[in-house]
Amino acid sequence: MKLFKEAKKGLGQATTQGGIETDYLRFKKNGFPHPSEIEEHIEIMRGVRDEVPTLRDRLTSAFNHHKALAESEEKAGAEYNSMREKPMQHATLSQIYKIFGDSKTALASARYELSTTLEEIKEEWKELETKDLQDIRVKQDQANRALTEKLYWEKKDPSASAEAQGRYEIYAGELVTLIHNLRQKKEALVPQYLLRQSMAEVEFSRTLAQIAESQENALRQIGQVHPVPFNGLGGRYAIGSGQVSDFGAPAGHSGPAPVPARPAPTPSNVLQARGLYAFAAQSPQELSFNVGDILTIHSQNGDWWQASLGPNSGLIPGNYVQVIQ
Repeated sequence: MKLFKEAKKGLGQATTQGGIETDYLRFKKNGFPHPSEIEEHIEIMRGVRDEVPTLRDRLTSAFNHHKALAESEEKAGAEYNSMREKPMQHATLSQIYKIFGDSKTALASARYELSTTLEEIKEEWKELETKDLQDIRVKQDQANRALTEKLYWEKKDPSASAEAQGRYEIYAGELVTLIHNLRQKKEALVPQYLLRQSMAEVEFSRTLAQIAESQENALRQIGQVHPVPFNGLGGRYAIGSGQVSDFGAPAGHSGPAPVPARPAPTPSNVLQARGLYAFAAQSPQELSFNVGDILTIHSQNGDWWQASLGPNSGLIPGNYVQVIQ
């Protein structure tokens, strides 16, 4: 008889718990019937709950964007520096590659700093999700279950309903307090986080402008790149109109024809030009000069002119100088 009573009691408890759980799941699907004075605070919580992950997602997106760009710029810097070190690379082009390589590396470094700041803000903001919102979810579930029990017992057992009502009021009060703590924290922290993000982006923009300006100035100082003239292979590969011997020289000659000596110009027919841009010779056949140097022009054949500066002579790019009338 005793065992029968205990079994009956256990069955009744299981039936009660099953009924409460059924009601809980139904309310969870369709909404818990909180009193209006509690529901308005829960609505505030829903708004904050939506804002927190949205702001974190924006920070995550910005962080991923800048980190990917920094990695790409870092790779580009290494590639430019690798190209400038290739054998037989044009000396001026090598300088340009170095300018671009250094600029890309500096830009990547500045962008990494920006992405680091964004990541720090993101991790701080994430705490609102992992702690504050989680605390609210736990307290809300306690309030929801107490409300479900209160409604379940309302017609079956008024005393049990009243006991559940007391627990609900405690949980609901604590829930509302947590909601407004989170709201106040959000209102205080969001402006700080967005200001920190703005300051980091402004600082990066200034650095970017400085890098770009420095790069432009360096490129302007170098000026135009003139390809190194190719004067043929010479020797047995020299191109000539005469018969070519086994050793590559025209028949009747033991080597390349000598270049006639250039007659010294008289003062009346001297042509001079002033350097507009600095030019660094890339081969022994070319002549280096600086801005403002006065050069003597001996011949003007196409883009490359024969000129001399002091005891040195060679080819110069015609568009790097201005003829003095």
